[in-house]
Amino acid sequence: MVLERPTVKTLRTLIERRVRPKTFTGPLYKTGISALDQQLPGGALKPGTLIEIFSRQSLGAGAWRLAFLILTHIAKEGPSAYLDRHPKIYPPALAAMGVDLERLLIVKPPSHRLALWSLEQLSLSSSFHLSIASVPRLKAPDLRRFQLGLEQSERFLILLRPWEEQAWKGTGASLRLAVESAQGSVPKATVSECTRSLTLNILRGPGRRARPVLMELNGVTGTLSSSAVLSR
Repeated sequence: MVLERPTVKTLRTLIERRVRPKTFTGPLYKTGISALDQQLPGGALKPGTLIEIFSRQSLGAGAWRLAFLILTHIAKEGPSAYLDRHPKIYPPALAAMGVDLERLLIVKPPSHRLALWSLEQLSLSSSFHLSIASVPRLKAPDLRRFQLGLEQSERFLILLRPWEEQAWKGTGASLRLAVESAQGSVPKATVSECTRSLTLNILRGPGRRARPVLMELNGVTGTLSSSAVLSR
């Protein structure tokens, strides 16, 4: 059999087939934060999305609560996972937020190497609708592997990352969020009305240039009280 020499047009067609984004026709998922959802294409996220949430250590559990708030909406009908070498979670608080503890797998890898391996397996697995992970010292190749795994499994992954790492580029995440305490916010005095105000800056999103979001979280249950888009 004689093989003909490929033409430039043939090579271009082959390359386009390899790099053309996968067409997605399945359901979209809302984050539960209306002011964020309205700035996303279609008002929701498509499966296979890698999400990064950056926060300062002084913020405490603000980013953690935000991640689980999103989990309660995206993974409300299926299993989810939380990966952290040193997890500091309070199950009753998760239950108050609406997290189904019977469907939550908690992974505690004994080493950084096993944490990376476990996180890659979670990104490849279609068994978990959404996974949340806090793993330090992530590198660009690690993040790229996670993103490729998510594209295959069509699931979600939220990475909780240090504030100083938000300047990294080329991480593969299609949604990058930076959360911090709202300027001038003062928690209400009474426990029954205790709220915490957070500003959510959208560093990168799948839609048009986004505006920051002001969120009011219930300080007791961790649930979202309200959200609004802020003017720049």
